[in-house]
Amino acid sequence: MTGEQLFEEYKNLTFQEKPKFDRLFNELIDNELNDEYMRLDLIERRLSAAVALQNLSDDEGRPFFDVNWIVKKIFDFSDDEIKKANTKK
Repeated sequence: MTGEQLFEEYKNLTFQEKPKFDRLFNELIDNELNDEYMRLDLIERRLSAAVALQNLSDDEGRPFFDVNWIVKKIFDFSDDEIKKANTKK
């Protein structure tokens, strides 16, 4: 349903129905925002873990973990996704 269709439906509601609709609509928006915040928080945590792993090095200063391994394990990317991302450079 488009925003325009939703607005048309809203205009057809009775005065008594509009407050209930408003509550349900606001709950839906709040839930969507909470879901987005949770996704962003997860991405931020994964990025932090990836940076920490990338900064680990052996005695000679070489990275201990391969970047592709970090991306696969931390961000759950497939080999195809990594290959595709690497070809876009």
